[in-house]
Amino acid sequence: MPTEIVVLSDRPMDTEIANRALTELLPDAESFEFAESGLSLYVDLSQTTVISAFPSVEVTIGGAGTDLLVSRPRRHYQYWTDIVIPDHSLAETAREAVERMAQAFSGVVCDRK
Repeated sequence: MPTEIVVLSDRPMDTEIANRALTELLPDAESFEFAESGLSLYVDLSQTTVISAFPSVEVTIGGAGTDLLVSRPRRHYQYWTDIVIPDHSLAETAREAVERMAQAFSGVVCDRK
């Protein structure tokens, strides 16, 4: 079963930051594909999807509402980015990459409830 997490931040996630964070952890990645519907990183010749990140959207609910959707939001953030990590051998590395992406633009990673 895939892992669904959320990055909360004060600015939207951009592909340059995501690319940098992912290549630090997965230097052997063969190719990157940035689709219109979001960002996906593919590694090796079998085109394994390691992470899918959807476009950042503005948070339209306050902190109390966010509490219902994610675990431990520390405060109110302006942007919400859905991330899906498929269940595979690189899942732990992908989670670490998402943590690095979030840190790169002062965001936090929260688990979906």
